[in-house]
Amino acid sequence: MRAVDTPMVRPPGRPRSAQAHAAILDAALHLLIDRGYAGTSIEAVAAAAGVSKATIYRRWASKEELTFDVIAEIAREWAVADTGDPRADATTMLMQMGRLLRTSRAGRLLPRLLSEAKGNPELTERWRKCIVEPRRASFRELLERGIAAGQLGADLDLQATVDLLIGPVLYRHIVTGSPTDDPSFLATIVSAVWDGLAPR
Repeated sequence: MRAVDTPMVRPPGRPRSAQAHAAILDAALHLLIDRGYAGTSIEAVAAAAGVSKATIYRRWASKEELTFDVIAEIAREWAVADTGDPRADATTMLMQMGRLLRTSRAGRLLPRLLSEAKGNPELTERWRKCIVEPRRASFRELLERGIAAGQLGADLDLQATVDLLIGPVLYRHIVTGSPTDDPSFLATIVSAVWDGLAPR
């Protein structure tokens, strides 16, 4: 199995168009994880993908645009749970989030982008729109289902409650390094939110 922080070096020859596109995105992702945005260059991506710089520039005008597409690609790694029991779905979605952060490409890239956030606000904004906001929206919808099911109070502050749900998971991922998909930890979060914000 290839180490996550080692870009794949492609064999000699010109990949076909679709293969080249995928190879470039894959190489860019691994370089961004390994070196960060500032340490990644079009030259390095071309070498890792086994293509020419011209091949990359025919698709993306700049490293920034290529990085935007990398972010859009990893944004697909998400699914919404809806079994009819919002409380159970909250645990499922937090487990998915915890596993993604611990094992997925998005989870590996997140600390790198956060460390460079102040230096590139456009990149940070793209991450927010592609990764952060869609996931927050899915959790808001989950909470609305909890209200409709009578599990949560109708006067719930949705934005603050989303923070209560996902904040501890992100804190573990970014600050403490503790497992983000520990079942007892996630069950404690859901119990605290659902029991604490149940209808009075």
